[in-house]
Amino acid sequence: MKLALKAQQLTLLQLKGELEAIMKSNVSLCLKMFIFFVTGSFILSFPAVHAQPYTAPAWGWKEIAVGSTHNLGIKNDGTVWQWGNTTTYSDKGAETNLAAFLPEKVPGLHNIKAVSGGQIHSIALGSDGTVWTWGGNHDGQLGDGSKISRAAPQQVSGLTDVVSIEADWGRSFAVKEDGTVWGWGGFYYRDSDGTVRNPDVPVRLKGFADIVSISTGYGNFMALKSDGTVWFGLGEVEQVSGLNDVVQIAVGAEFTYGLKKDGTVWYWGSDGMGMADGVSVADATPPRMLEGIKNVVSVQASAGGPFFSRMTVRYGQAVEIQAGS
Repeated sequence: MKLALKAQQLTLLQLKGELEAIMKSNVSLCLKMFIFFVTGSFILSFPAVHAQPYTAPAWGWKEIAVGSTHNLGIKNDGTVWQWGNTTTYSDKGAETNLAAFLPEKVPGLHNIKAVSGGQIHSIALGSDGTVWTWGGNHDGQLGDGSKISRAAPQQVSGLTDVVSIEADWGRSFAVKEDGTVWGWGGFYYRDSDGTVRNPDVPVRLKGFADIVSISTGYGNFMALKSDGTVWFGLGEVEQVSGLNDVVQIAVGAEFTYGLKKDGTVWYWGSDGMGMADGVSVADATPPRMLEGIKNVVSVQASAGGPFFSRMTVRYGQAVEIQAGS
């Protein structure tokens, strides 16, 4: 499945279960399975029954994030909105599936600077460094000490001074100002007494220090250190060998892209799906450079479970994306 984008200047391109793009210029694009469209400053995504691009209203978006089946947006006033295949929850956790084709305001959230969507839950980061969660909570990914799902956002207790957040499939992560990484939900954590459990409240992940950003996807976890090195693992933490001067990482389901200071893109990890460079190989470790790609300013990768995507971006030039499922 291929789509072609043409634009004078690409400012953001993101793949994560669904596809979104925000561009300064109008773009033309064609996609068989879904239609994703942009005019001016915002994108919506709809099923294939929409045959032509749609001009989205100028809603004043500051940031857009995409979960597995739902979307999140922050307006310029700091409020949060959501749409897509959403699920509502009663106070007792009962679920009702809904499909919101237009953004709906998430109550109780103000002065939000970042959002992240998981499989069935969402995270918001306040400008004061607090973290808020809502949605599905089957694995404790809301961080409130329970497994009860809820529709209303609540602040994650005891978690402050956070600078970045990541929602994954059934789990959540946060990076604090001091470079420590915290996580909760569906992953194995070993307590000091040796007990292994899935934490339903935030716990500090051992082995990570001086971290500036993290990227997750469908069981994969990577952390970027302030010195440009990349680290992985939620138990035994290891460094990705032979890789330095990295400024951004983007995790797919079983593979990772790293953007270096010089504008080159590198990839590593399991690549049985052939999503790294379009050529199916058994494994792409150690990191390999994507040939013919340069002057890249941003990378993103898909980790939407059974849907895998990859992309190549050339800043200021024509863009070609190849996706696979």
